[in-house]
Amino acid sequence: MSPSSESGAPVPHGSASSHRSGQETVSLQAWTRQMDAYTGPDTLLDFNQVDNVCIDLTEANSSGQAQLMMGRPTRLSTIMREQAGLQRASRAARILRTKIHELSAQHGLDAAYLAAGTASWLQAEPRPRAEDAQGPHEAGERGHGDRHSTQRRFIAPVLLAPVTIRPRSDGDDFDLQIVGPAQLNPAMVRRLLADHGVDLTTGEISRLAYGTRRLDPAPVLESLRMVASEVPGMHVEHRLLVSTFADLHDRPADEHVPARTDVIRDLARLKSTAVGKIPQPQPLQNRSAPLDQRDPDSELLLLDADSSQQEVVDLATQGDSFVVTAAPGTGQIATAVNTVGALVAQGRSVLVLGERRAALADFHRGFEMLGLSSSVLQLGSHLTGEDVAGQLVESITRAERAQEPDLRALHNRLRSVRDLLAGHMEALHRQRPRVEASAYQAMQALAELTSRPDGPTTRVRFSRGVLDAAAHRAEITRQLERAAELGAFDAATLDGPWEGARLVNDEETRQARHLAQSLLLELTTLETGMRTVMSVSGMRAGATIPEWGQQLRLLQEVESSLRSFTPDIFDRPVTDLIAATAASSWRRDHAIEMSGLQRSRLRKAAKEYIRPGVHLSDLHASLVKVQSERDRWRSWSTTIEKPEISDAVDDVAEIQQRFIEDLEGLMIALEGSRTGGGLLELDVAELREVLTQLIDDEANLETIPERTLLLEGLRDRGLGEFVEDLTSRRVPGHRVAEEFDLAWWQSSLEAMAADDGLLPMTDGSSLRRAEQDFRRADSAHISSGPQRLIWAQAQRWRRLLREQPEAAGELRDMLRQGSAPLPQLLKACGDLTRALAPVWTASPLVLSAALPDDLEIDAVVVLDGESTPLAAVLPAVTRARQVVVFGDPALGRPQPFTVAPMTGESSGPVTEVDSAFDALSRVVDRRQLRVLYRDMDAHLFDQLNADFYGGQLTRLPSGAALTEGDSRLEVEYVADGYGELAAGHEGVQSPNAEVRRVVQLVIRHARLHPERSLAVVTPSARHAARVAQGVSAVLGQRPELAEFFRPGPESFRVVDLHRAVGLQRDTVIFSVGFGRTDHDRVLPYLGQLSDRDGRRGFVLGMTRSRLNTIVVSSIRPEELEPSSLHNGARDLHRLLLRIEEAGHIRIGAADEPLLAQKDERQEDLQDAAGTSEAGDAGAEAPEAEAAHEPPEPVEAAERPEAQDRPKRPHLSLVGAQEPARTEQDDEPAAEPATQPILVHDPMELADAAVHEDALVQDLSRRLVQRGAAVRHHHEDAIDLIAWSETAESLSAGAVVGQRSSGDPVRIPVAVVSDGTEQVARMSVRERSRLRPQQLERSGWNHLTLWTIEVFTQPDAVAGLICRYLGLPADTGTTGVDGAGTTGRS
Repeated sequence: MSPSSESGAPVPHGSASSHRSGQETVSLQAWTRQMDAYTGPDTLLDFNQVDNVCIDLTEANSSGQAQLMMGRPTRLSTIMREQAGLQRASRAARILRTKIHELSAQHGLDAAYLAAGTASWLQAEPRPRAEDAQGPHEAGERGHGDRHSTQRRFIAPVLLAPVTIRPRSDGDDFDLQIVGPAQLNPAMVRRLLADHGVDLTTGEISRLAYGTRRLDPAPVLESLRMVASEVPGMHVEHRLLVSTFADLHDRPADEHVPARTDVIRDLARLKSTAVGKIPQPQPLQNRSAPLDQRDPDSELLLLDADSSQQEVVDLATQGDSFVVTAAPGTGQIATAVNTVGALVAQGRSVLVLGERRAALADFHRGFEMLGLSSSVLQLGSHLTGEDVAGQLVESITRAERAQEPDLRALHNRLRSVRDLLAGHMEALHRQRPRVEASAYQAMQALAELTSRPDGPTTRVRFSRGVLDAAAHRAEITRQLERAAELGAFDAATLDGPWEGARLVNDEETRQARHLAQSLLLELTTLETGMRTVMSVSGMRAGATIPEWGQQLRLLQEVESSLRSFTPDIFDRPVTDLIAATAASSWRRDHAIEMSGLQRSRLRKAAKEYIRPGVHLSDLHASLVKVQSERDRWRSWSTTIEKPEISDAVDDVAEIQQRFIEDLEGLMIALEGSRTGGGLLELDVAELREVLTQLIDDEANLETIPERTLLLEGLRDRGLGEFVEDLTSRRVPGHRVAEEFDLAWWQSSLEAMAADDGLLPMTDGSSLRRAEQDFRRADSAHISSGPQRLIWAQAQRWRRLLREQPEAAGELRDMLRQGSAPLPQLLKACGDLTRALAPVWTASPLVLSAALPDDLEIDAVVVLDGESTPLAAVLPAVTRARQVVVFGDPALGRPQPFTVAPMTGESSGPVTEVDSAFDALSRVVDRRQLRVLYRDMDAHLFDQLNADFYGGQLTRLPSGAALTEGDSRLEVEYVADGYGELAAGHEGVQSPNAEVRRVVQLVIRHARLHPERSLAVVTPSARHAARVAQGVSAVLGQRPELAEFFRPGPESFRVVDLHRAVGLQRDTVIFSVGFGRTDHDRVLPYLGQLSDRDGRRGFVLGMTRSRLNTIVVSSIRPEELEPSSLHNGARDLHRLLLRIEEAGHIRIGAADEPLLAQKDERQEDLQDAAGTSEAGDAGAEAPEAEAAHEPPEPVEAAERPEAQDRPKRPHLSLVGAQEPARTEQDDEPAAEPATQPILVHDPMELADAAVHEDALVQDLSRRLVQRGAAVRHHHEDAIDLIAWSETAESLSAGAVVGQRSSGDPVRIPVAVVSDGTEQVARMSVRERSRLRPQQLERSGWNHLTLWTIEVFTQPDAVAGLICRYLGLPADTGTTGVDGAGTTGRS
């Protein structure tokens, strides 16, 4: 790099540089110098075997060396025959594999090389000033200080050949293989040329290495000795070393940088002390037309985009530079794909930078999925001219075959149905000047009356004739209010005893009341007489007046019988006497056999009961009468004594008869009332109460004539149905006017809708059909985006062929040769290359080596900008007209690293490195992706959103979480999480019990859910290493699980938080990894969570899973003092409290023991607690890499098997005895031992929160009546949800997972009203397709609640929802008020 000044101030216009270029230049050196702190020592110029881990093959077996140099896979044991050397090499291989994986995954570097030969030389350098010293990482860079210089020795590998290091299946050996041609060390070439004029750039020397079929470095080393013989201290020796190397210190000139854009100028001013005012971001305005007004022909999206994502695309196509906050799950990659696609459609070239390989891989998959992979050129250190030529041939083939898609019919249909739906929404919410309200507000005003329990609920609709009599509306209201004032609809009046009596004048009312008074007096007299008679007879009195009559007649009959018989006749039943005195035919009819002697004896006995002097003509009939009287007597008698008859019985019987006659007269007066029809059946007490009520109800009795006239007049006006409705529902007087207004306005609104087209569509079926048509058309429109983009690129390609024939010829020649090196290609035919491959992707760390310094770029898109240094992307930003950075500052920041693994701990100070996101957000405007598409626990989302994202995020909850229980975030507490304070560590790290439990959960997951990817994340690197070693120890005994742990795109890994960046898995076990001392002391230190970046670590750890996270902890939140916690430890403490309050405590179920017990095989577990440098299971298997210190062993112990388990080889993992718990093999891994049963009180849920939308509130109550459970504002995201606790649901678009056989599929319904302000602001696409689509993917059946439909046909809407839920569509009754209609009540 050329010498440059230290100032960050813009170079004045009068400088020589400014005069030469005619453009303002600035210095960015203050930014670029941060790269030295970020990337560590330059191993290409400062490599030594003392500090850097490597595999030294110099003295290895010659035959093994020869095999390796020929490019064949070669066992490490074949090269290193001596055992001690092999052990050192194997240990180094493990460490190097961890570093290779780290550099590849986290930084996009392919850094594994075989270094053939080393060169060392001396270099005199100025002694740096104290204020300019940057530590050892700046050795080799020129500076300007005092005149005293120092001597520095460079040690550089000469030839670098890319290699791979793969473990063999037995796990004890490695395969090494050279996978590419050897090249001269580029840093050495640059340094020798700049400092000593030794030119090695021709490439001739490196070709000497391939004089034979195998790599032979000797000719190259000899040639280097010759050409560099004049270099001071030059020493070249033959060495063969395998290690990690990367060219990270070749940066373009950073002092006189042309300020092509305001972004460059403002970045320089941020680091300049000579500039007064610090730059401020300028607000951006989206100048694009509203989405519903855009022509589909001019709109191009490759993927669906919500409103926040769409704004990012719009601003990018305007040419603006800005940063985008993209929280995990908000669609960073999808938005980047759309942004890049829109820029390419405008004919621009785009460079996409992503330091994490996974981010670029996701971006590539997005383009590949769309059939656009040939548009993307992946830059890298291993990109060859043959690779470029092959891709360009593919791109040319695609361009030549491209055809223009015919989308006219589709776009016409899309415009039509979109305009229809947009027009409907506009009409619904448009303010009508006459009423100063919208149709929605008018319907709400009406519906609001019915939403209250005591509000008007009439379902009556007025005829056009009634509505036409608008001039008489006030008079009708007055008559209704007068009738109500008189009690016509009042419950007290309508429930009164006189109500309904047909009394037409005052005289009739006076006579009727006088008759009631007379009856009350007669009833008193009658009661007195009855008490006298009953007391003498020993009978209890009957309940009603007719029963009194029966008793009086019985007494009169008994009195008559006693005149013929003695009282003894009633002592016993006389049935035998009846049979003896009967005719023989009677006995035959009654199947009674009796001898003549018996008959004679019994007849004689019967005659003995006859009083002397009495002659009975028919003794049999008289005895039958006596038996009947005796039976009736005994039913009323309170004693078993002989009956006695009062002398007053005849007088009382006469009074009773007169009372009956008067009562029947009163019943005639009360005809038509509910009182008059049942007076005779009333108990005496009730009858007295009714008579008293009739007498006391004088006020209502006096109003009956006027009320009757008023109601007859209203019926004559056509309001008969309305009057009957008010009467039947006992509407209070103060509500009558509201009831009339409800009926009047509801009828008027329906008439307006029918007459003047109040809304474009007034029935739900038409609206649903239009919505479905739009979904299909809009989906097809978005799906056509890739084909349209291909056609646009093809047109540009064909145009450039015509305009640049010479460049086309040079391109043709390169492709015929089969090689198109990128630098030569861009120089000869750059426009054609960009037309064929307009999108380039790269890690920013390889950018300088991959692209020429003078290449200009239209736009740069940076992924994961929060963890990428600005210094790394500056070489691209300075060449670009526009930059868009995606990132999440809550997730991380740049973490300095070293290219080569070090043999010792680094002791240098940690230098702050500015991220691209943070630095650029200080000079450009910011946008935020606001919709979370990942399924996340509601409590975790609320905490993250409030604490880290300013409450700006929204999410749609999971439907399955509602019906099946929420297991997306659970915590399991480990008992016996004790340990010791280890030297050199803070806190009690990695308790044995927690290691055991995590390993058990890992094996359990692999056994029960192998289809789901898994990772273990922990804030303790030591704990990660022990867990990784524990899993490794188990795998040797569980070969049936080997497939789960094989290398793959999302293989199992164990990582600490520092290595979790970019990690995504279906399930994540977050193991806290800290416990208690033997004295039950809990230290407030939780590793990386308590460190300075602990809050970022907390967000990172809690957002790594797609499906569910299991937090495993040996510490309960109540054991920690919040005031003593710091950073992310305090965040975790708050989250654990939230989880406990929510009841998401996982019940730990003991898995089957893990390791086969064979004699002394348990001692193998001593290695299970090993630690590694990274604590990373790696991509291939949970290996334990190089250890810095011996770990605490995980002890083995037997565990007796449960008696109810089948006999099997005893398996066990470790240590302390577990609770005696049993588990079925097929029990789901991520669920508690007992599945929670959801039981809800539907009416309680319906009334829990009154929805501000009266129609939604009304619908919820109708659903509850049909057996559904409902909830309003579910998680502040859905207006209304409904579900069934037990019924089998229908799938109407919902995406649901597999269910266990026999379990009902219960899919909740998400109801979204078209009346809310939020929905009204949405575009038709987001309202009618994207949001429903997202809800369906989250396990809901979606239903748009059209205001007009739920207003006019609420029961039909309720029935539709219930059919989705598997519930009866009807209530099975006539409804709440018995009206039995399907309209609004």
